[in-house]
Amino acid sequence: MTISGSVSRNIPGLLAVVLAGLAAVFATQGYFVRGGGAADDWEARVRRAAELQNNKLYAAAAAEFAPLLDNPAIPDEKRANYAFTIGQIYQDDLHDYENAAAFFVRARAFHPRPGLDHEIGQRLVECFENLGRSFDAARQLADYTAPDDKSKAAPGDVIVAKIGDRQITLSEVEAELQKLPAAVQGEFTTPEKKKDFVKQYIGMELLYASAVRRGLDRNPELLRQYGELKKQLVLDQMLRTEVIDKISVTDTDLDLFYRAHKSDLFGDKPLNEVRPQVELEYRRMKQREKYAEMIEKLITAEPVTIYDDRLK
Repeated sequence: MTISGSVSRNIPGLLAVVLAGLAAVFATQGYFVRGGGAADDWEARVRRAAELQNNKLYAAAAAEFAPLLDNPAIPDEKRANYAFTIGQIYQDDLHDYENAAAFFVRARAFHPRPGLDHEIGQRLVECFENLGRSFDAARQLADYTAPDDKSKAAPGDVIVAKIGDRQITLSEVEAELQKLPAAVQGEFTTPEKKKDFVKQYIGMELLYASAVRRGLDRNPELLRQYGELKKQLVLDQMLRTEVIDKISVTDTDLDLFYRAHKSDLFGDKPLNEVRPQVELEYRRMKQREKYAEMIEKLITAEPVTIYDDRLK
């Protein structure tokens, strides 16, 4: 009886110990999460956070995502992705670069996949640059970029300056000088003037590098303009090689064209007086014809449909 009574009195204490042990086991198996919810609660939280983000409630979305990082039941790879997403929100939407950098560092600490780690490095560079911490930005840049062999001088070339490990050569400087108008090039003939030009060139390179580290090269409007400019340059090259350069002009061609348009284009002036104008107009006509012919061939060759009835 004495033993039985002792056991009865100790049952609450034993139950407490057992329940505590079970709770610890369940926690390690992911049955409980921070805040006392079920294991799938974190997935519901992710959905809520994504919904907030889609509705442009960025601060609330970041706050909803944040507790997931402290949940040991969630795999590290997923926590790395959530930390990265929070960093993106702070950087791209809230422009809070300090908090963004902090979450990118946390994302890296969760051992993300290599591709994500590289993007984290890029974004940390942008954050530090926008915070005015160029030294930290340069350090981050060096951590995730490999040495660029193109920055090394070619054999026999003369190194006139260096930006970190990057070598600036005399041929590079001279190539930049040749881009200037001929009248301006003459201003940089003395060693002192060349030095001034090198300083200006280095300044522009540093300014561009700083802009890239800030992420300005990813500005949507800038990318749109760049796309349009690239398209126009490619089209210009195509038209030059396939239209302009393929037009040949003979004296007979010019004579016949002049006779056909002597009055309406050239005011009945003698051919020898208006020959340059005649050739210019003739080339323009042939370019239009060649261009129209090329476009017609492309439209015929591709699955193009034009709905005439919708163009009224």
